[in-house]
Amino acid sequence: ILEISKLPNVINNTIVIMAGGLGKRLRPMTNTIPKPLLKVGNKPIIRRITDKFSNEGFHQFIISLGYLSEKFLDYYSNHDKSISPKFIFEKKPLGTAGPLSSLLDIDDISYPIVVTNGDVIFDDNIFSVLDYFERSSIDGLMLCREEFCSVPYGVVESDNKNNFITIKEKPKYKYLVNGGIYILTKKIIELIKQEEIIDMPDLFIRAKLKKYLIKTHTLKDYWIDVGRVANLEEANQKFN
Repeated sequence: ILEISKLPNVINNTIVIMAGGLGKRLRPMTNTIPKPLLKVGNKPIIRRITDKFSNEGFHQFIISLGYLSEKFLDYYSNHDKSISPKFIFEKKPLGTAGPLSSLLDIDDISYPIVVTNGDVIFDDNIFSVLDYFERSSIDGLMLCREEFCSVPYGVVESDNKNNFITIKEKPKYKYLVNGGIYILTKKIIELIKQEEIIDMPDLFIRAKLKKYLIKTHTLKDYWIDVGRVANLEEANQKFN
């Protein structure tokens, strides 16, 4: 028997998990439990997220809290010792990007950072995406996934004078949709004002207007947003 041990990667880039949302689409389950602490396959969603990053070699975690923040503090004090996260707090809802302005008050953050929504479970390797990000001198990267939309009818094309051009029978269209995972440099974070209410798509548009280099990356492996009841049930079936 030949036994070979391989030391895991140690990746210093900071992971930021946005976990302050109200979880309205999952009520009444989220009336007393914040969405990222709901279980998928007998493991809290947020533990699935942090385990995924830890297995790649990431070890610096910051969690943005708002709704039922005391539940997270209890969870990491008494139940989950797998990581030792730092916390930032929303005094009021600031959108999906607004809380990130608090990162500028923390000294030991390693940029570029990876930001993920607290209700997204995915399998893609982020270290390789980070390598591409840094080699390409990108300022902001939005990780996306492909979504397909089928039309069950013949789709007609005509011009502005109602002249028939062509018809496509039951076409299938492909779109890139926001996957809720981002890689950001410090200069992107500096675009957010203190206590500003702003969502991530608006932050990307702001950076684009500033002529920053903004790109997308398409996720290829398993991805699911468990912020809806149907998706939560689907994820439970997979992980059970």
